[in-house]
Amino acid sequence: MKTKRQVKVGAVLYVAVLIATMGWMQQHALADSEPLADPVENAQLSEEDAAAKDILMRMVEFLAKIPQYSVSLESSYDVLQADD
Repeated sequence: MKTKRQVKVGAVLYVAVLIATMGWMQQHALADSEPLADPVENAQLSEEDAAAKDILMRMVEFLAKIPQYSVSLESSYDVLQADD
């Protein structure tokens, strides 16, 4: 059975890999496509990205400073089967 620390580390690593993968996919999707907006709107998106990064970094710093935390996950799925 996994310890609580192993579960926490696994959850943090999972989220980090998910975020990195999404960023990589977005970067390559945008590199291959035509510009979606004019340069004025792109400057606004850059400011929004900077604000989002600032929020994310503050969240990371908060989590790094706390002595302990817990994560509870619940997961379920439905399987659709063809009618025979």
